[in-house]
Amino acid sequence: MSMPKQDLSSRHFQRKISEFCELHIAPIASKRVLENVRPYLIRLIIYRKPPPILNGRIDWTTIGQACGIEDELTAELKRQLRPGLDAIIRWLGAPPAFEDARPTRPAARTSTTAQVKPQATASSTRKPQRLAADGAFAQSACVARTAAETDQSVSGAIVRRDRGSGEFSRCARLSSATAIGSFTAQPSA
Repeated sequence: MSMPKQDLSSRHFQRKISEFCELHIAPIASKRVLENVRPYLIRLIIYRKPPPILNGRIDWTTIGQACGIEDELTAELKRQLRPGLDAIIRWLGAPPAFEDARPTRPAARTSTTAQVKPQATASSTRKPQRLAADGAFAQSACVARTAAETDQSVSGAIVRRDRGSGEFSRCARLSSATAIGSFTAQPSA
């Protein structure tokens, strides 16, 4: 094979892979394995070849044969080699290989019961209440003091009727310049 032209990026990445081998492969493998794996990874960079992939996964048998370490290719060595091979694949711009191992943690599931927004209990003919800046419902100045009062909407004003006496009182909204949810009481007609 002829030697392809090596650019600055290729040389820099070769140094990075060599450092990767020193940090990740040397502590867990013999010197012979390290001396066989490092040149193999560097050759992949020099000749711009992705690692062997079979059915979308890294072909460890072919890598073991190419490095001459078929018997020494343990699960731990594969786990340590995987990030280096992935880096080469990314550097080449090739499509990534599937993960050989199962994901380390399951995907997070969102629970609909965990986050329930407070809802106002009102009839469907009632105008919805506004939320204040702090998240609480805004209250009017003439809020019913007892549960016996009800709200009705008439021409943009809120009319309240006391169930006991049957009297109506009208509350109109102030201008938008006033705080959210504040109302003034107007005399009943």
